[in-house]
Amino acid sequence: MSLEFNPRAQDHKFYGTTIGQFTEEEKELFQVDLMMSMGFSMVHLSNKDDGEMKDELNKLGMLRTHLCIQLLEIPEVLCKIMGFEKTHEMIEESKYGFSSFLKSQDENTKEHMEEIEELVSNLKRDVMMSNISMN
Repeated sequence: MSLEFNPRAQDHKFYGTTIGQFTEEEKELFQVDLMMSMGFSMVHLSNKDDGEMKDELNKLGMLRTHLCIQLLEIPEVLCKIMGFEKTHEMIEESKYGFSSFLKSQDENTKEHMEEIEELVSNLKRDVMMSNISMN
């Protein structure tokens, strides 16, 4: 998946830096975070106990943890000594925490809300106009 799909998003800030300045590892983490964010939204919106989706989210969570350990350069032996809970806590307290990602996602969305609302308004107008012309 390429991050060049939306040139306007290149200036959005995650992990303390803009998307356009991500390292390869940060790009990979960003893609995992986007998938996890969408997955959690789908589970929340569907209001169903989707075991398959939860399994996929767990796999993404483990991949996310592994990527963060690499980005933070936490030695494998230290992770084993600290255990999963402490390692996860360490990640969450860093700039790579998932809660930090979600906060950045909200901030970036708010920053462009006016533009999004204008696009939605234009789309609605275009649909109405095409419906009128079809009649």
